[in-house]
Amino acid sequence: MRSYRNEWAENQPLQTSTMRSEARHKSYSKYCRAIIQFHWVDNLIVQACFLPTEKGLFL
Repeated sequence: MRSYRNEWAENQPLQTSTMRSEARHKSYSKYCRAIIQFHWVDNLIVQACFLPTEKGLFL
């Protein structure tokens, strides 16, 4: 995902911070939440749901 974002950024013309912010918020509105699942070998599943705007500081 990061390499795709870097490639996309290199192919874009220069943008103001407002334009970048609008593009970021537009991509956030595309998804209502992100879901991460961890599957262990003993059939235990841990699932976490996040909003696109949440920071992953507590992980």
